[in-house]
Amino acid sequence: MKGPGIVFPPPLILVAGFVIGLGLDQLYPAPLKPLAWLLVVLGLAITAWALASFKLAKTPIFPNKDATQLVVKGPYRFSRNPMYLGLAVSYLGLALWLTSPFALALLPVSLYVLWLLVIRREEAHLLDKFGEDYRHYCDKVRRWY
Repeated sequence: MKGPGIVFPPPLILVAGFVIGLGLDQLYPAPLKPLAWLLVVLGLAITAWALASFKLAKTPIFPNKDATQLVVKGPYRFSRNPMYLGLAVSYLGLALWLTSPFALALLPVSLYVLWLLVIRREEAHLLDKFGEDYRHYCDKVRRWY
């Protein structure tokens, strides 16, 4: 098995939920905008920090490749999924900025699908690849926050 066997970019799940929500908003618009830009910027910053941590560790970013390092530095000290967390925070900010209640409503669905189709497989792959080191890391660091 090469990597966790995920053959599509996981952010597409969040993008799909967001796009469907925007489409539904064209039918039923509603106003929402507080803190939107702050959330977008914060989410992008978290994602960039996580990507930089992978780059420094010289391990593949895309889950269709085999992990070469267990990354536990940078934002991975606080979250096992900071890339997805950052994207979700940005999604939330964009949904608020674009006043998209349907995109907001689809965020939990998108996150569940991300967990179901991606995160579970990534975690199984990391446990298989890194064994007790990964198990110890999971005991110390929460998944999303």
